[in-house]
Amino acid sequence: MPRAKFLTACALIFLLGCSREKIEWTDFAEVDPEAWPLNQGVFLECEPHELNAPYALRMALRHTVDYPYSNLFLFRSITVGADTLYSDTLELELADSYGEWTGKGNGASRELIFPFRKNWLRFERSGVYRFNFVHGMRDSSLLGIEGIGLSLIRVEEEDSTHRPQPLR
Repeated sequence: MPRAKFLTACALIFLLGCSREKIEWTDFAEVDPEAWPLNQGVFLECEPHELNAPYALRMALRHTVDYPYSNLFLFRSITVGADTLYSDTLELELADSYGEWTGKGNGASRELIFPFRKNWLRFERSGVYRFNFVHGMRDSSLLGIEGIGLSLIRVEEEDSTHRPQPLR
């Protein structure tokens, strides 16, 4: 399992590092594809290098082709200390209306990479920021999700090429 995590992190870094983006942090948390329990969070933590600077936050989701649904609801939040700074619910379309997977990949896994949110993220205080993900499906134990990743990309104010686009 550690080898799979290493290869996934390398792939994420490679995919995101192929451009001139200044990736300041990237991490990937594995999920047991046989059972992601309802209300069990997946956590990623980072400590930003620069306060009040604009960052684009890119998210990756990896799932198996055995995932039983065409969509996934995720409850997401960002906390620092005991304070929740951001929370929302995201619905991801993992397959189109014909049942074809929308993510990229070969074999048994697919991966989607997309903006975390429409606006840039600014870290206004120092500390460790915790990104929490909980699935919002009705299954008590969700099958087929392999992991969630994030990359923090430092952008310049005038740079419109990294403006997050709305999710499809």
